[in-house]
Amino acid sequence: MTVRRFLVAFTVVFAGALAIETLNYHTIATIAKDRWAMAPDLSGALLLSAALLVLAWPRRASIAFMIGAGGISIVVGLAGIVFHFASRGVPLVNAGVVTSWLGNPPPLAPLEFAVVGTLGLMTALWERGGPLAQIPSIASACYGLGAILGLAALMLAATTALAPATAGVIAALVIGALGYLVEITHSDRVTGLDRRG
Repeated sequence: MTVRRFLVAFTVVFAGALAIETLNYHTIATIAKDRWAMAPDLSGALLLSAALLVLAWPRRASIAFMIGAGGISIVVGLAGIVFHFASRGVPLVNAGVVTSWLGNPPPLAPLEFAVVGTLGLMTALWERGGPLAQIPSIASACYGLGAILGLAALMLAATTALAPATAGVIAALVIGALGYLVEITHSDRVTGLDRRG
């Protein structure tokens, strides 16, 4: 496994964890008050699906999809800081006071989306990190199914079915992890054969 594939897999885990966190934190009541609170729910599931798709079928189209999803995640993260800070009703002149950055909602928490989006962009564009291809078809099928489940979670989150969306993200992560185990096991066997051969 190349460093680049490992970073794509890490993007899957990071985006999935953020999706679960925001799907549980941005409740239906929060979304009813502010529709923009749905953006991180959608962004996390989108990047999760895009990264799983790149692991399944590393083609130009899937890499472009991951670049777009990473860019959206960065925008959501940076805009989220503004929304979180503004929702607390703290005047901008108090932005330099430490206590203004603590509390609920946490103003810096959305930066996680900018970080995972940057990781996704870096991984998609970093060709010297190694090739993305050459994996067993079983692993590819697991990643592809995980990507489909991630897109289903995205659609469920868009309709504010937050609990089923969370279940979809968890299922995508579990099936993606199975694909990763198959890929690692296959990689170890191939490496072991090369050493003996």
